Amino acid sequence: MLHSRIKRVENLIRDQVAQILLLELQDPRFRFITVNSVRVTKDLQRAIVFVSMLEEDETKVHDTLEALARAKGSIKRLLASRIVLKFMPDITFERDASLRRVARIDQILHKIHNEEPPDPESNSPESD
Repeated sequence: MLHSRIKRVENLIRDQVAQILLLELQDPRFRFITVNSVRVTKDLQRAIVFVSMLEEDETKVHDTLEALARAKGSIKRLLASRIVLKFMPDITFERDASLRRVARIDQILHKIHNEEPPDPESNSPESD
């Protein structure tokens, strides 16, 4: 029962944070953020919001994550007005590295697929 409640809270927070970032906060850095998932602790005291960005420049990504951290009070206040919970979880934002890992794995698999298999005769020792 508790597990399903946590999942519902995670989904609600994910959907609402995405909407808040897209429609309500006026920071242009937030326009190209995707909220991928949310992980809430069992006691519902903390929530980690995993985001991905179109931006690849690490400096800009770091700046955007700092801007999200500064805006978390406003985001939490807006969430509290939309989601009925006894206590609103403390929110932290982290970059979701899973998409980068998937892209890297895809790149490696594509490279392996396009390589020609080694010639078995070239690897055998030569007879004198």
